[in-house]
Amino acid sequence: EEIIAYRGHRRFVRSIAWSPDGRSIVSGGDFGDSSIHVWDVATGQVVSIHDGQYRNFAVSWSPDGSRIAAGNFDGTVQVWEASSGHNTLVCDRQAGPVY
Repeated sequence: EEIIAYRGHRRFVRSIAWSPDGRSIVSGGDFGDSSIHVWDVATGQVVSIHDGQYRNFAVSWSPDGSRIAAGNFDGTVQVWEASSGHNTLVCDRQAGPVY
């Protein structure tokens, strides 16, 4: 039995991660939808959407829940402030995708 569905990405999602406090989920879209969505677990509503670089292969929260990171197919890692959505860092490209 489906309890709740989180719908909002235009294409499929490759990675999700629970926030440290368990109240939010971050999801990273893949091919055709490089957006990063932050969801309210209780309501299933999108809290914020961030522009990802390219094909998000991994998403994660910082231990204190203040930042979100995404590892991308093009070898970059992006970091955002969770509360404001401000992109604080883009790490240089690695030799391959970041999982």
